[in-house]
Amino acid sequence: MSLPYRVSTLKNIILALCVFGTMVENINAEARSETWQIVVDAGSSKTRGILYKLSSDTITPIVENSTKNPLASHVNFPENADTQLISPLLDALIKLADDKGYTLEKNNVLVSVLGTAGMRELSPSQQLSIYQSVNEAIHGKGLMTGQVRTIEGWEEGAFAWVHLNYLIGLTGSDKTLGIIEMGGASSQITFASNDPQTDTTHTVQWNKQTYHIVSESLLGLGANEARLAMDRVQQQDQSCYPEGLSTPGSFNFTACDSTYDKAIATNGKSEIQKLEHIVNSNDFSHTHFIGLSALYYTLNFFNNDTPTRQTLKHGITHSCESYKYIEDAIKNDSSKDKYQPENKCANGVFAYNILYDHLNLKDGQITALKKIENMDIRWTEGYLLINK
Repeated sequence: MSLPYRVSTLKNIILALCVFGTMVENINAEARSETWQIVVDAGSSKTRGILYKLSSDTITPIVENSTKNPLASHVNFPENADTQLISPLLDALIKLADDKGYTLEKNNVLVSVLGTAGMRELSPSQQLSIYQSVNEAIHGKGLMTGQVRTIEGWEEGAFAWVHLNYLIGLTGSDKTLGIIEMGGASSQITFASNDPQTDTTHTVQWNKQTYHIVSESLLGLGANEARLAMDRVQQQDQSCYPEGLSTPGSFNFTACDSTYDKAIATNGKSEIQKLEHIVNSNDFSHTHFIGLSALYYTLNFFNNDTPTRQTLKHGITHSCESYKYIEDAIKNDSSKDKYQPENKCANGVFAYNILYDHLNLKDGQITALKKIENMDIRWTEGYLLINK
């Protein structure tokens, strides 16, 4: 073999090694840029865990699992939050991921458990005892511990607001949409503000930009807790429930709406007063809102995805003449929400009460949405977007 040939061959080998080394480096860099996080939404009526794959520019939900076992329900025996809730939930998520072909290195999976309204109703010491048990569960599974805490009500609204506007492509726009979200124990109203100086304005740093938002949370005025408060007020007068239920009812929209007014005045006066500065805001009146969570399901059930005051009242009144109408609607339309059909009418009036008696929305100012391009609108994704 001649010397020039050997030199040429050596150069090719070195070149090939350099290329291979670059490829390996790129593959390793790509692998490093991909991270895994589990976010647990510890709500007032259920607990949902979602496993996400994060890259530099995307957040992809991989698997999820939920249980009607609220974190706050373990207040009397906080140690059970580990063995009866968080540990089984984490095991289920890891198994679901494995079944889909994702083999996770547990020590590289970050777990955040974030309590919402149900946990906000507990004392700080009660929350601490539960979160100690949660931390033990995460550590016991060999996973990394992220944020384990109760998020503030305004944060919950802000996270949902971020995810909505991210999905709809309004990042950086001054024409963002607002959100009105109803959960079981609280409701959130969030929208962009042009006045950063007010006491009720919060600052959100997201995507290298600063946003000023108004975000209020009404603790105790979620669909479930408001209905329970209403039940205590009306007692024998079952005007919020249709005829045909096992509990005798005779639905009357006006009487039911009035009963909710009394319940809110008795149990939620300080919370509902938070809306007074909102309804007088110029930013509020010029914002189009998206109805999320229980509000989405309620408006959609009564065929009022973009309601007016009159169409929503008519839709509820007509559907609630008899419980059979509610049952038929679920039977004949598979897209209708089937959760607690006996409470549909009461929840419908509560939604009307908040939207039109207290927020005084204009006709067509809100649209009910659950997904955008097949992606659920969730505050958990907004949390990840802000904390990337």
